Parts: sequence; structure tokens; C-alpha cells
Amino acid sequence: MRQSETDVTHGGSELPSAECPKISQVLARVGEKWSVLIIIMLTERPRRFSELKRAIGG
Repeated sequence: MRQSETDVTHGGSELPSAECPKISQVLARVGEKWSVLIIIMLTERPRRFSELKRAIGG
């Protein structure tokens, strides 16, 4: 099979944290208690902070 320009050849398991500290910050935030619930709610439509706070109850 011939490799194309879109084939991924890098098989390393390095994390981008050293190269991209912002990515590490985002991933740390997403892992917090209510973050996933908030993200799901915001995919439905834009919401005000007070709406999110009432809906989550925390």
C-alpha cells in the first residue's frame, strides 16, 4: 500500500504539554466537575451564566 500525503506516520505517544501549555490548561479544565455538563449545555445554544448556574445547581 502506498503512503499518501494525509497518512499519519508519527506513532509517538508524546503529550503536547511541553510544546503547547495552553492545551494542557484546556484539558485540565475540561476534566473538572461541571465542565462537561456545561459544554453539553452550550452546544445546544448560547446561554447566560445565570442560566447555566440555575440549570446545574452548583
